[in-house]
Amino acid sequence: MEWSTLDIVSGFFYTWVVGLLPAVIARYVVVKRPLSNRSSIIIALVFCIIFAIGGMFFKGFAGDPSPRFSPAWVLVFFVARWIMRRSGDSQADLIAKLQVMIDYPATEPDRLVWAKDRLAKLQIKTAK
Repeated sequence: MEWSTLDIVSGFFYTWVVGLLPAVIARYVVVKRPLSNRSSIIIALVFCIIFAIGGMFFKGFAGDPSPRFSPAWVLVFFVARWIMRRSGDSQADLIAKLQVMIDYPATEPDRLVWAKDRLAKLQIKTAK
């Protein structure tokens, strides 16, 4: 089978962009924090299976004589799971880093004001 540029670009778009979209939406729009290991596995697995089967159906309807499951969906599963599980620094880590910056004698005055303001905001946020 000969692959055109459009086939490659559309396959990449469908597999990676559409495949990772549910993970990005679940992590950054719906939950707005890292998901548990179990939740991330279930969401990634369900959507990867749905999209892989949907891709096989689309290939069949497009006239492909033998539509197959793409192994790229296994990679999409692991990347989607990583997106949903990853986290930035915790509140406690940020507070500790800001405290070190404030205590450091060579911190510039404008950075010192910024660090104190940020620390106050974080402490108010954690007190709620």
